[in-house]
Amino acid sequence: MNYAPVALFVYKRPDHLQQTLEHLKKNEGAKETSLYIFSEGPKADASVSDHEAIKAVRQIIHDISGFKEVIIQEAQSNIGCADSIVAGITHVLTKHDSIIILEDDIITHPLFLKFCNCGLEQFKDDEKVMQIGTFMFPTESTLPLSFLSRKVFCWGWATWKRAWKELDRDTNAHYTKLKNHNLIYDFDLKGVYPYFKSLEAQSSGDIDAWDICWYATIFLKQGLSLYPSFPLSQNIGLDGSGTHFRSDTGTKIPPFQVDENILSSIPSAIQLDEKGETVINLAVANWSKLSSIETIKVKINNLINKLRK
Repeated sequence: MNYAPVALFVYKRPDHLQQTLEHLKKNEGAKETSLYIFSEGPKADASVSDHEAIKAVRQIIHDISGFKEVIIQEAQSNIGCADSIVAGITHVLTKHDSIIILEDDIITHPLFLKFCNCGLEQFKDDEKVMQIGTFMFPTESTLPLSFLSRKVFCWGWATWKRAWKELDRDTNAHYTKLKNHNLIYDFDLKGVYPYFKSLEAQSSGDIDAWDICWYATIFLKQGLSLYPSFPLSQNIGLDGSGTHFRSDTGTKIPPFQVDENILSSIPSAIQLDEKGETVINLAVANWSKLSSIETIKVKINNLINKLRK
């Protein structure tokens, strides 16, 4: 098997990064995988603790073993989340035809790399398939072990040079197309999650995200993504330490429960499961409600703590 390189994006969370690396090293194929690490630099107004955290992260990445090779790029100043990730992926894809992407708060199951690489090989020539995803929201309904979907979840994922070159970061163009073609409801997963508002926020500069443009690109091209029915990756950064999510839902990470037949279940036919799309929409809606509740709790606790000081 040819193993695609992994691009790992890190900033100032040494504890999360340590967990990410420990899980990744346990993956089948880790020793055959090249690891590219992109270390974000400090912001202009970075605090002493920020500088110390970045220094701790860089000490960790310079002491990594267990991979085919480790290539490190350290930014001297803060590039920004979106620009950093887009530039890093683009750089790796000048050298390779495919890539697996992780951020410093994603932990993986030992079959994560193999699932990504099997999917990359299976669909390398099918332009309709634009991404391999490994995170899946918990559902109460049965899904195929692996399947194709129009969803774009980026908590552990992979893609090809041929797909990434289609990325369009023109948020105004996406906004106009979605609005003029009455696609906002579908873009928001039948109204269950406000992706369109995220697109507006990115356009206005209120957030610094890259994935909303990646989702819009795939959505407007009617592209597909391969997913497992259960997560092969999980986000441990929803604990207030991240940039875009500040709830405490990340403290309740369930253990991985994986069917070992997942690798042999990857479909050969390019077919969308409409029933599965409805199931996932409901799962996202349930998660979104929980996340909103937890976010409100955190805000209340922060306010109480401020009043006590």
